[in-house]
Amino acid sequence: MGIKKVLFDDLDERIIEDGQGGTVRFSFRGENYAVELRHENEEKLAEALAPFIAVARKEPAAATAPPSPAAPTTAPKAPGSRRRKRTPRNHDLREVRRWLAENGHEVAERGPVKRHLIALYEEANPEA
Repeated sequence: MGIKKVLFDDLDERIIEDGQGGTVRFSFRGENYAVELRHENEEKLAEALAPFIAVARKEPAAATAPPSPAAPTTAPKAPGSRRRKRTPRNHDLREVRRWLAENGHEVAERGPVKRHLIALYEEANPEA
């Protein structure tokens, strides 16, 4: 019988399921930090840092310890450089959700968007 390592989100103490988060490393005021975060909380951190990252200049990374083998290392990225979730036809899900909400359709902030709703978006936005 093997041992399974379970990670908990340091912010909300929920279990991080496989592939649903990991270690986020960052530096501030000369100190290095690492937190375990689910993707949802990692996105909150990235959104909070986005205005500062947008006006900051990049500097070479300092020598740091290698990432923990328990979880992938991720870091907040500047707006526009983050990989956004996409539909099968490569539509930006944020844009699809925004359009659906603006046009009176009820759509959740997270999770999959139903195919018939994506079809409505595609029909109304053929150039997208």
